[in-house]
Amino acid sequence: MKKILSLMLCASMIFVMAGCGKETGEWTRSGYFTDEAGDMLSITYMDDIADPGWYVGFMNGEDWVENSFGGTLTVKKGSLQGTLTSAGGGGDLKVTVTEEGEDGVLVKTKDAEYHLTPMEIPDVRFTVTINTEGMGAISYAAGTETPEFDPEEPYQWASFGIYDENVTYTIGAFEYIEGYHFVKWTKNGEDYTTEPQFTVDIDGDTEFVAVFEFQ
Repeated sequence: MKKILSLMLCASMIFVMAGCGKETGEWTRSGYFTDEAGDMLSITYMDDIADPGWYVGFMNGEDWVENSFGGTLTVKKGSLQGTLTSAGGGGDLKVTVTEEGEDGVLVKTKDAEYHLTPMEIPDVRFTVTINTEGMGAISYAAGTETPEFDPEEPYQWASFGIYDENVTYTIGAFEYIEGYHFVKWTKNGEDYTTEPQFTVDIDGDTEFVAVFEFQ
């Protein structure tokens, strides 16, 4: 499930970075697809942008940054074609996506073929959003595990869904810009804790904000 969420998050991140083919046409198959190896593909028609088109997110490995790609593809001869931009800067990926069977898709790259079928995504029980106020970074981990923080790739925002009974998460705030110091966390707009890291059981849709101030 974490990999599904990573694909969704990467797709939204890469969408800001990428701009590929723009032509729309006869293509209707959309949603999330996967194969036995755990590779995943998302196909979404984006109609709320300046130049609408079919946006594709593709993850073909375990590293949700290095193995994730995304971009808007061109409809040609009943297929989606074009180049997907790497989330990790490891090189772009030229792909052709065609329909396969009654509801699957076939993804062709220069070096491989991926046969994917629709994946079932369970309903979200709760949605958690983690944000920042001021210059700082955040991270989170399931259970009581200490969240990882990479100062070279700091995150100021995150959002994830809780699908099962695992509602315990550990959330952390990290200082990485000189002069900005962590002050407190708020939960749904109310002061929550002054500890930079905390473990919490989620019982509903929740927004946490890490507040940093320049001192």
